[in-house]
Amino acid sequence: MKPLDSKGFFFKLEEPEKKIPGFITFTPKKGISVDLIGCLSKESDLFSRTYNIVNGKIGNTLISLVDAYETQHSIHFDDVDYSKLTSRYAFLNVNFLNPKRIDFKKVHSTFKYFVEWTNRSCNPPIIKSLRK
Repeated sequence: MKPLDSKGFFFKLEEPEKKIPGFITFTPKKGISVDLIGCLSKESDLFSRTYNIVNGKIGNTLISLVDAYETQHSIHFDDVDYSKLTSRYAFLNVNFLNPKRIDFKKVHSTFKYFVEWTNRSCNPPIIKSLRK
């Protein structure tokens, strides 16, 4: 999996017209995080900072973040909110419009060098006894 560091626009499934600019970062060790210049939720929604789906667009690529939650939120003196999201899953080239679309019936994956890996001997090395 390649690291990703890009800018884009993000929005809640319920409010697609309210696009928030932000920067998305992905590394295999740290996972997915989005730094937003703004906030997806109203200030009165202090306890509803989890999102089933957050859709977005980075460049010409669509992205859907699934099981996202806000990890930081701050208001600065210039009346601009800043928030940080973390997500468990990200899907490129798709914007999910309905949470039911995420219930997969089948998943296909490809493993490089799987045949070579399975053809290796699984027998442990033989250690000869020093006793005779």
